[in-house]
Amino acid sequence: MVDFGTPLAGGRKVTPTGSSPSNKEVTGYSIIEADSIEDAEEMLKGHPHLAWAAGCEIEVHEALAVPGM
Repeated sequence: MVDFGTPLAGGRKVTPTGSSPSNKEVTGYSIIEADSIEDAEEMLKGHPHLAWAAGCEIEVHEALAVPGM
C-alpha cells in the first residue's frame, strides 16, 4: 500500500463548456504497488469492500508517467 487514500464525495465533471455533477459512483481511492494489473487484481481478492453489498466493485487503473516530467 503506497497511499491508503480517503473516502470521496460530491464529484464534478468538468468540460471545456462548464461543469455538472458527476454521474460516476467513485467513493474512495487507494494506491497500491504491484508488478502488473494482474498482480494488483490478485492482491484485491477477498478485500472487505467487495463483501459490503451486492454490486460493490473495485476498479484497478495503472498510473502512467506524465510525458516530459
